[in-house]
Amino acid sequence: MHVHITEAATKRIQEKVDTDIGLLRIHYETEGCGCVMSGVPVLQWVEKAKTGDVQMNSDATFPIHMEKEKLVFFAEEMKIDISTKGTLFRLSSPQQILNGQMNFEVE
Repeated sequence: MHVHITEAATKRIQEKVDTDIGLLRIHYETEGCGCVMSGVPVLQWVEKAKTGDVQMNSDATFPIHMEKEKLVFFAEEMKIDISTKGTLFRLSSPQQILNGQMNFEVE
């Protein structure tokens, strides 16, 4: 699995996070969604990887991790960019937009 992150998205993350310590995590949020099949991808900046996370292949200047058990919900090639409204992030694959208005959380 490979995650490309655009220069605009990298810059936005650096503006929101005032440290080089940590990593970007793509979390598949299922709480309040009714079932695990109805999850929503969320970006998180965390100090260290969570148990069960795996590091993605990426061209990012910082590590990107995902939950190994949730990889099935994602494409082999993905891109993190800024949403068309310019305020949130967008996660897409060549086939589809996985989340066009993705939140960013700092833990």
